[in-house]
Amino acid sequence: MAKITVTTGRVEDVKKVYNRYAKKAQAIGLETSIKIGEPYGKKVNVYENDHINHVTVKKGFIIMEVVDIDITFPEYKLGNYNVIAVIEHGENNKNIVYPCGDHTIPTKYHTAPGVCEHCNKRHRRVKTVLLQNNEGNYKQVGTGCLKEYTGVDDTLANAYIALDSIINGEDVTDGYYGEYTGRRYEETMYYLTQCVHLYNINGYSKNNKEKAYEVKEEEITETDKNIAKDVVDFFTTFETTDTFLNNIKNTITNDYCKPYNGFVAYAVVAYNKELERIAKEKEKEEELKNNEYYGNVGDKITVNVTGRCVGGYDTMYGYTRVYKFTDNNGHIFVWKTGTDIDTDDNGIYTGTVKGTIKAHDMYGDEKQTIMTRCKCVG
Repeated sequence: MAKITVTTGRVEDVKKVYNRYAKKAQAIGLETSIKIGEPYGKKVNVYENDHINHVTVKKGFIIMEVVDIDITFPEYKLGNYNVIAVIEHGENNKNIVYPCGDHTIPTKYHTAPGVCEHCNKRHRRVKTVLLQNNEGNYKQVGTGCLKEYTGVDDTLANAYIALDSIINGEDVTDGYYGEYTGRRYEETMYYLTQCVHLYNINGYSKNNKEKAYEVKEEEITETDKNIAKDVVDFFTTFETTDTFLNNIKNTITNDYCKPYNGFVAYAVVAYNKELERIAKEKEKEEELKNNEYYGNVGDKITVNVTGRCVGGYDTMYGYTRVYKFTDNNGHIFVWKTGTDIDTDDNGIYTGTVKGTIKAHDMYGDEKQTIMTRCKCVG
């Protein structure tokens, strides 16, 4: 089994080479599989070959879009022999060895000449196949003789070489060589800090995700950094059933994100709104902590309250206003009337109301004492 990480632009190439190998393997009853993951950002070192000094030079890093690929391919075995390696014989016996599966290949085959130990013909071979039998003995054979041992010709070995080459050639885990032209990702925390800086100066607009790139590192303040950290810390433990908020959470809690990212740009707005919502819920909880019905139905009462008109509706008798009041003990009173009572400039009434308890009712989590035939007396 091989696990590799490749750039998204090379996924199709890996699939094509795998499919050629899988088709030949399945023809002789060998099962293979490939699992391709979802794209994500990965910080990868970039190298360049210095052909003058014959050294490899590290040029920096790129946060590139990559995909993880898991490939399962078995040893192929028919009869008494396993194919454990394919050997390409180079000049002066400098060989390239392709192990088939999880095998340790004896070092002598790193420099073994390209001879077939089956037919013993003396002509030099560019490629041989290394076999191992059930007793652990090795035999190097030419591709023409391979079928006599395994019943399989060398087309599967050729397909395996191609698969092994692309697995090793495309994996970016240890670095990337050359010019990368694919999609680049951003460091989420830095990009979020740029967005926060912009928000703190100009507020939020849909253009912030583009304009954030104009924010230079020296412009970012400690306040911007602290707010960005608070936003990430908040969403790290945040639980929600809201899809949009969940998308924000999953985006900003990753190390890297796609560029021009609206979820990151909006995160500070969502954070502030959630803090406001949570504060209101706590305030509501405090209000309801001592919320009980007042008196008994039919009681005539006089209460000192604060409240305002919270709505209204038309009836056949005219417009009915709905007033909602609270007293200092957390009781909630509701009075529906056609009367327009005097309030301050903010629409708030603070004073004394006399009336009769009409009913005890529930509205959401609130226990409301419904009043009727009321009069403001102070």
